[in-house]
Amino acid sequence: AISVYMFITFAEYIGNFKSSVRFFLLTMWISLNAFAFIYFIVIPLLKLFRIGKTITYKEAAIIIGKHFQHIQDKLLNALLLEEMSQQNPDNTLLIASIEQKSKELAPIPFSSIIKFKENIRYIKWLIPPVILFLLLFIFIPDLFQSSTKRIIRYNESFYTPPFMFEIQNSNLQCLQNESFELKVKINGQILPDKVYIIINDNQFQLQKTGKDQFSYLFKNPQKDIPFTLKASDVESHHTLKVFPKPAITAFKIQLVYPKYLHKPNEIINNSGDLIIPEGTKVIWNFSTIHTSQLHIIFKDTSLCLSTQNNQCMFSKSFTSSTSYILAAQNKYLDTPKDSTFFNIQIIPDQYPSIQVQQTKDSSSIRFNPSFFGTIKDDYGFTKLEFHAIIYTT
Repeated sequence: AISVYMFITFAEYIGNFKSSVRFFLLTMWISLNAFAFIYFIVIPLLKLFRIGKTITYKEAAIIIGKHFQHIQDKLLNALLLEEMSQQNPDNTLLIASIEQKSKELAPIPFSSIIKFKENIRYIKWLIPPVILFLLLFIFIPDLFQSSTKRIIRYNESFYTPPFMFEIQNSNLQCLQNESFELKVKINGQILPDKVYIIINDNQFQLQKTGKDQFSYLFKNPQKDIPFTLKASDVESHHTLKVFPKPAITAFKIQLVYPKYLHKPNEIINNSGDLIIPEGTKVIWNFSTIHTSQLHIIFKDTSLCLSTQNNQCMFSKSFTSSTSYILAAQNKYLDTPKDSTFFNIQIIPDQYPSIQVQQTKDSSSIRFNPSFFGTIKDDYGFTKLEFHAIIYTT
């Protein structure tokens, strides 16, 4: 069995046969093993349990007589005498003869039938194939592994192409609406001059960027794209995985001004750049799509907001000008990819200013001074008080 197995696998390893030949080899191997199993195991077991056609006692006596020289025809003669005694049960002479034959036959050393020295000579035919099998299995394991695989899977094609396509991209993944450049390298002794890509039964030629380098641009993909690379008779099947892109679809900003300004609150839609008075509270309300987290990054701090039902909110009061970045993220991105930059300009609340001048009427004998001046504030004022200390002598 080992020799037949090595012959079949070695023939397939060298010949690399087509499907029909591999099917014949598999059928032959199964048939030989089935024959050996039936002939050496099943049939002896059936005879052991006396199932089916069995030999007679006379035939058994002849076989035993051939293996035991001291028995020869004695057992057969005893059986014949037994048959005669059944026909003449009162014949004492027959009964005495049977007892004499029985004493001559007992005991029978059945172990003497097996002649180990004669069987040992067959081992020399087993050792060479076993040693050869072990050596091949250790030093050329692919001989048995690949050949056995091809024979068992006889209906599959194991054609070895003259060249192979190697995808140079680290992965075939991109986000929706983001163009993806496919980079392909040809490995092999024979290099094709043209390579094609088949998408939805449409064939396009890849751009040749080097001796063995080709590229193709997927423009704004929206969903997974199965495609096939083809050159000559060689094909390679792949799929570009397109993941949903996180994005901010809209946002609303509510401006809550300081109370002293007496200015009504204001709402701004989809405009991130702000010019606001100092102390204004800004409340953002974001609407997103395919987004699990929204990052807001200021100069001095960074926040990560979790979305619920594609909505999230954030508020902050500002006393100085700054800038911030908005970036959306989902489970398909390790880090935020796209970001938007905005500025917040703060109008500082200036202190009120007062300018006062004193005048004196030179024509009057009495001291009767007067004051005049200007007062101003960037947001106006509501009251002016004049305090004076008068000294008399």
